[in-house]
Amino acid sequence: MSRLQHIEVNELDPKDRDLLKLPLNLYRKLVNSPDRARTFYTAII
Repeated sequence: MSRLQHIEVNELDPKDRDLLKLPLNLYRKLVNSPDRARTFYTAII
């Protein structure tokens, strides 16, 4: 099984930093793929 690293805010591009407004582990894993993370956020709102 592959493991995704936790991404910190300072490791993201400035345009994607809004994805980590909430410092939850799930979100820190989702931002490994910022486009998919935006899709996820859009679906839950």
